[in-house]
Amino acid sequence: MRNLVAAMIIVLGSFGAQGAFAQSGADAELIYEGCRGEVVTIADLQWPSASILAHIHQQLFRSEFNCDAQVVQSDLANVAATIDAAQEPKIVPELWVNRVAGQWNKLGEAQRAFMAASSFDATTLEGWFVPSKVVADFPQLGAAEKLADMPGLYERDKIRFITCPEKWACHVLNDNLIRAFGLQNVFEVVVPQSRFEMDQMIGQIISAREPAVFYYWQPNAVLHQFDFAALSLGDYVADAYPCLAQSNCGTPKRSDFPSEQIGLVAASDVRADMPELLGYLRRATMPIAVMNELLAVQERQAFTAQQTATHFIEAFPETWQAWVSAP
Repeated sequence: MRNLVAAMIIVLGSFGAQGAFAQSGADAELIYEGCRGEVVTIADLQWPSASILAHIHQQLFRSEFNCDAQVVQSDLANVAATIDAAQEPKIVPELWVNRVAGQWNKLGEAQRAFMAASSFDATTLEGWFVPSKVVADFPQLGAAEKLADMPGLYERDKIRFITCPEKWACHVLNDNLIRAFGLQNVFEVVVPQSRFEMDQMIGQIISAREPAVFYYWQPNAVLHQFDFAALSLGDYVADAYPCLAQSNCGTPKRSDFPSEQIGLVAASDVRADMPELLGYLRRATMPIAVMNELLAVQERQAFTAQQTATHFIEAFPETWQAWVSAP
């Protein structure tokens, strides 16, 4: 059987074929010929969106480029070191560069990796939100600087603000931003004990159409499941942000949350070993709204990352076909 498979590879190669199935009893073995026979290793950094992206790229590399693509488990702390040492994994779909800035800078300076594209089409991924009805009722409340008017407009003493659990870094940021916008007497700050309780509270205020404010981040299922509006916090002020992140910030100043550099990163060897993937990688930016929806589908259907990736390919062909199509 091995000789037959080898003969099939030679014959198909001579006709420029992209791949074939060799039958072995009831089983079928896919013979990959794309990517010049190299295996494309794709890092699963083991949080939901990163896992989904890893499996999306694996399935598309196999189906559209006939490349042998394998998902390998890694983590944010170590992936840069393994790329530097061994050029593995070849692809990291969702590298939060700001979180590993020192390691990333070394990789770039040594030309061991490159950022092919942004992972998502949004960069500011944290913020304050309100139920959409709030902005429909009073459009001026779409800006944080107008939130001081909110209790009077709704004839309430205070408005609930759902912040983060106490030990999270965003808890300190929210406390300082509330002071920076002069909203200490406007909000009743509610501190959930866990992510689960936080999500429950947000679901309750949106379902009840309660005029309230909450902090959240993307990509996340919650922001697809509920009808919300993002508040404008103004510009990001780099000089203000270090103090906002400190629990003892004496005079907090207004600022939006910072943008995140989140990249679809490839080991430098990809340029030479798998050039057919370069155009795809440069176009493969996921709409953040689509990822929020995928996370909601995964949660609702109890899907694995692999099943969620398959759902994406079936439900969003207009997104991924733009990645694989030549410009």
